[in-house]
Amino acid sequence: KTTEVEHDFTMPDDSFGAPWFYPGSVGFTYEIQEVCKALRADKKECDQFTWNNSIQLATMIDEIIRQTRGEVGGADEEEKMGV
Repeated sequence: KTTEVEHDFTMPDDSFGAPWFYPGSVGFTYEIQEVCKALRADKKECDQFTWNNSIQLATMIDEIIRQTRGEVGGADEEEKMGV
């Protein structure tokens, strides 16, 4: 059985008025701060989002692309990207 947990993450202060290209982009500052914290502690990954989590996410994204556009990677994908 799994339990759903809801977290509330307030947006960081954006009073300095930086130009964000996407709505909510200021929220990425949380991720940037955690990466900086990990690097300063000489860690290779963050406690909140591990390397394994990154691999799992990339695998899911690859599967979404495969199911919506066809195979991931290879010549067809490079051609679509103009490589």
